[in-house]
Amino acid sequence: MKITFERTGGFAGMRMAITVDVDSLPGPEAATLRKMVTDADFFNLAEIRSGHAIPDGFQYALTIEGDGKHRTIQVAEASIPDELRPLLNDLSLRARRQPRV
Repeated sequence: MKITFERTGGFAGMRMAITVDVDSLPGPEAATLRKMVTDADFFNLAEIRSGHAIPDGFQYALTIEGDGKHRTIQVAEASIPDELRPLLNDLSLRARRQPRV
């Protein structure tokens, strides 16, 4: 499974992105990410409608490929479904921790 994550916007308008090859992660870490994708029911999430934009709010783009499936969603911070929030939070932390180039 491959996860591509991007967060844009915010006060400074900074972009943060990461691509995670879940199959290359240590077992427990890979299992945790897979569980978050399953718990979010990512491939079956109803279409997310963007609500009103929050000034300086974040925008998220998330693509997941795996098991013969591929889906991309884009969502504003104010419209994130509760079940998707843990996955986006985890990916935000991973993106922050990666070395800057």
